[in-house]
Amino acid sequence: MSTLKQLRLRISGVKSTEKITKAMKMVSASKLAKAQEAKDSLKPYADKMYNVVSGLAGSISEEIDVSPLLVGNGKDNIHLIVVISSDRGLCGGFNSSIVKAVKQHMNSQNLREKEFKILCLGRKAYEQLKLFYENQIIEVISGFSKDTYKEAYALSTRIMDLFKNNEFDTCTFVYTEYKNALKQNTCIRKIIPLNEDLIQHSAHDSDVYEYEPSESYMLDFILPLNLSVQIYYMILETIASEHGARMTAMDSASKNAQEMIADLTLLYNRSRQAAITSELIEIISSAEII
Repeated sequence: MSTLKQLRLRISGVKSTEKITKAMKMVSASKLAKAQEAKDSLKPYADKMYNVVSGLAGSISEEIDVSPLLVGNGKDNIHLIVVISSDRGLCGGFNSSIVKAVKQHMNSQNLREKEFKILCLGRKAYEQLKLFYENQIIEVISGFSKDTYKEAYALSTRIMDLFKNNEFDTCTFVYTEYKNALKQNTCIRKIIPLNEDLIQHSAHDSDVYEYEPSESYMLDFILPLNLSVQIYYMILETIASEHGARMTAMDSASKNAQEMIADLTLLYNRSRQAAITSELIEIISSAEII
């Protein structure tokens, strides 16, 4: 049985932990509000640009040569998987769910039988994935969660350079879509080539536009821009999800700390009462002997 001093030290330690978790929850809540604002501000722009690309792709005839970013290079041998996670922990199962989605995607697409490469945005996914696919990880990028477009543009340029150099045939992103602080959905989205996704999307779009100078010229100009914008939006979604998951995790940790403090305090009071009772019994017994 723990002594009274040990119980006091445990209660003090848990109270210190509770203060830390509460502070982290408040910080995450503040960062989540900023991340939500950035994500919601970009969403109309990203959706409209995707609609424009969809309209352009739907109006191009088969005889016209279009960018490989849209239709691919005709191969399906090398797959690039870009995994967006966080650089920091203490956010519950946020990063583990991303790694799990990567494994499930590889199994469903039979990527183990093909050549695949992994590019990690965030150290936490890398730390887990390297245990299984260390030889397939080509790069790890950390410190990207600053809500700036510059990092997204640099990443899109890097991916397009790899594609032009025939380093991969298809590119898929694994990221987390923010719903609310309690719910975040892990998503898998093919971004190169866009053709299959755009065909499904354009089927619901009945608007017809005329483009000048030509659809193919516009696509060559707008596809790289669309790639960087969509990557930026996926990064913002993941950042908001990370802060939401951390806020929820820290809230649960604070509640658990409060319950532990209550249990330890009850145990401390009972132990103290037992000690006092034992001392009184000894005093009374001694007095009766005298």
